[in-house]
Amino acid sequence: MNLTNHAISRMNQRSISKDILEIILSLGTFKRAKGGAEKFFFGKKQSQAAISDLKRMIHVFEKAENTNIIIADGKIITTYKSK
Repeated sequence: MNLTNHAISRMNQRSISKDILEIILSLGTFKRAKGGAEKFFFGKKQSQAAISDLKRMIHVFEKAENTNIIIADGKIITTYKSK
């Protein structure tokens, strides 16, 4: 990620980390800005959708716990739960 000195200064002043930038760039809404620049926005709608997705993924991780998959010849032949 290429940052200008101005962007680094503003990030420090506003407590915006590189992790936050990555979230906004990957999950934010894209729009064209004046002068041909690009603008990414991460608002309440995007935040709630991301949190909902993460909660769903946490549930899936919990359900996947102690699950085994047996593969032979490139095919899944069975699955089971360990105790």
